Amino acid sequence: MHQPSSQGTPVEPVTAAVRVSTDEVPSGRRLAFWADQVCAQLLRVQVDTVGSLGEFNGSIERAPLQDLDVCRVRSGAQSVRRTQSMADEGSCETILFNIQREGISQVSQAGRTACLHPGDFTLISSARPCGLDFQASFEHTVLRVPAAELRGLLGRTELPFAQVMSGSGLPGRLLTQLADGVIAATPARSGDVETPDPQVSGHVRHALLHTLAALVVPHLPPASEPERRRGRNRLSAYHLARIHAVIEAHLGDPALDVEHIASFTRLSPSHIHRLFETEPATVAATIRRRRLQCCREQLADPAHAHRSISEIAFQCGFNQAAHFSRVFRQAFGMTPTEWRVRR
Repeated sequence: MHQPSSQGTPVEPVTAAVRVSTDEVPSGRRLAFWADQVCAQLLRVQVDTVGSLGEFNGSIERAPLQDLDVCRVRSGAQSVRRTQSMADEGSCETILFNIQREGISQVSQAGRTACLHPGDFTLISSARPCGLDFQASFEHTVLRVPAAELRGLLGRTELPFAQVMSGSGLPGRLLTQLADGVIAATPARSGDVETPDPQVSGHVRHALLHTLAALVVPHLPPASEPERRRGRNRLSAYHLARIHAVIEAHLGDPALDVEHIASFTRLSPSHIHRLFETEPATVAATIRRRRLQCCREQLADPAHAHRSISEIAFQCGFNQAAHFSRVFRQAFGMTPTEWRVRR
């Protein structure tokens, strides 16, 4: 089994298509290379091959669509595991929507196991342990979707993870064609073609996400009693998901506040404050908490060991080192330096 080389490193953000393959990698290094690429492009996991390592091969194509990724994965027999500790490391949950294109796979999560055949779909959460088993060569199309936005769109907290969903209906066929089109149309380098109009990309992203939601709706569990008590309608949940997405996308901007969020979402500041009355914290406290989490993760990450604490703090949206050190200690009970040393 190959352990990922980067402890806690999140999936790398990209602006152009990424295409990686084991074709040019010596057979003795293929498993390590493949495991690192799966972690970098999809999800941090452990990977073990099934069968001869010398015959193992794999390729990943990843096309970004704003904060949503469309990936095509082709590979040989393997066993993939995401442990509880790996799931606990992530601060922002992502939903992986897997489409079985070729071969057969078993996907396990939340006490369930889905056996996928070509044309089947299933959901996986990055916030929970999971397992994927492939006994022979396969092809998957994977959509990486912000969990908060999908939950808001569907109006549900609990989603049907590791359940088989048939793609034979209209939503399934549309989603497959849209995903293939995004991969085919995304340049390998940002300079290969003219940069797409953000409004056009936004509409394509909207189509993908809503088509995915249409496919999931028939498989949703009944609304829980807390959800019914809370009485949050789907529109409010959808707006909250949009607000959280804006916070994530602009976390590094020190000027990020309710007024900036309002300009991006076209909601009034008072409407945003009303929406956050049902959230655990105010808008300002939520932004501060996410900035602190971002700093804490990077300070613990060996990949950022060469960067100063102030540099990390400024990148995450703080603009005063002393203020950052003070609020970090208040939140986590130790200074940023102490946290970095202990990790």
